[in-house]
Amino acid sequence: MCDRHLRQLSSGIDEFRFHPPFPNNAGGVSALNKETLFKLNGFPNRYWGWGNEDDELSARRLIHELHLSRPPSHIGRYQAIRHIKSNRGKGHYASFLQFRGFQNDGLSSLNKSSYVVLSNSSHQLPTLTPSQNKKVGIPTSWSICAVRAFAENLGIPADSLQLEKTRSSLVLSHGYSDIFEQTARSMLYKHILIDPSPIYNVPVRPTQDTRESWFWFLHFYGWI
Repeated sequence: MCDRHLRQLSSGIDEFRFHPPFPNNAGGVSALNKETLFKLNGFPNRYWGWGNEDDELSARRLIHELHLSRPPSHIGRYQAIRHIKSNRGKGHYASFLQFRGFQNDGLSSLNKSSYVVLSNSSHQLPTLTPSQNKKVGIPTSWSICAVRAFAENLGIPADSLQLEKTRSSLVLSHGYSDIFEQTARSMLYKHILIDPSPIYNVPVRPTQDTRESWFWFLHFYGWI
């Protein structure tokens, strides 16, 4: 994710007749880069059950004047998994009005006593073996920024990349082509299973005097 703004990928969900239910909606599938995630202090931890946690993420980006973008609905088309609808969690709307205290709720409110790591597994990256002047096809949807970020995650120096555009694909000529042929998700990410129940018993209280008005609330959802 190279854009510093919040990007909602699921702009056309079948449950909403393939249109966003309101302009500030960031639910479903959204993407943001690491820098923006830290700027927004991650996701809120005080919502238990369904509702408003994605709305607060969208509200937090307003404070930093970040845009919410989305692809056309015919491109960002998603089909929701059929499931029994949950009721909105008790007090979620009232808690949402206190979103400006987000500095106290998110990444900053996590510590080693707020969750228990049940398992932690990662896959060893393959050894960097140079193979000169070999070209590897890259999906055309990848931007130059995305290719460079991907290479950085694999430990490939940016100055070794030589990018060129062809009619059919974006190809990469470099000395580490074997690495790019093994692009499995398991190579790039750790798989961590945690039990978050300890933080459930520690209520997160936003800073005082941060409650928004109901007028703001109605305006956020596009009801007025």
